[in-house]
Amino acid sequence: MKLYQEALNIAERELGEDHKRKVYVKIQMAYWHKVKGNMKEASALKDDAVKMSDKLALPDNEPRNKFLLHKI
Repeated sequence: MKLYQEALNIAERELGEDHKRKVYVKIQMAYWHKVKGNMKEASALKDDAVKMSDKLALPDNEPRNKFLLHKI
């Protein structure tokens, strides 16, 4: 999780407001929180990822880990 948070911090700083790499990291973080039983944080990250994905009009297969949203 520490590495995902670091990746998100870098993405926030370097990639601007919305980017598919940020969606990818947020999905991974949401899934990790779900596995650890922290559904509140998982849900918040999932919602952020979905909103950003919709705003970017990403297809269902982008980013490549988008299938995890159904497991959260």
